[in-house]
Amino acid sequence: LLGEYKLSLVVSNDVGLSLADTVVVTADNVTGLNEIQNQAFYIYPNPTHNQFYFDAPITDHDIDIEIVDTMGRTLLTKHFDRLNNSRSISLKDHISQAGVYLVRLKSGTFIGTRRIQLIEN
Repeated sequence: LLGEYKLSLVVSNDVGLSLADTVVVTADNVTGLNEIQNQAFYIYPNPTHNQFYFDAPITDHDIDIEIVDTMGRTLLTKHFDRLNNSRSISLKDHISQAGVYLVRLKSGTFIGTRRIQLIEN
């Protein structure tokens, strides 16, 4: 619900010392759950050997995909024109080590992240 909300936090320790703080949070632009579900994207197969596909219900903006390792390093970026129906990404020439990676999709104002596991052949 839109409006102002007062949040209070009290932290105490074992010796009886405590600290309290209060903040006012204003909710003036809230995304509904249906909007979030409609903008979800999916990657498959997961786990994968060296290629995966993604589905995103985004048709009015170009799509940028980044593959990021667990240290936050960007290993691969790929741009998809909004009219391009190809939704395949090959990791073979870019990532050789099995492990867990993040797939970050950006399109217009939407940004989503999914986890993918790369397994050895």
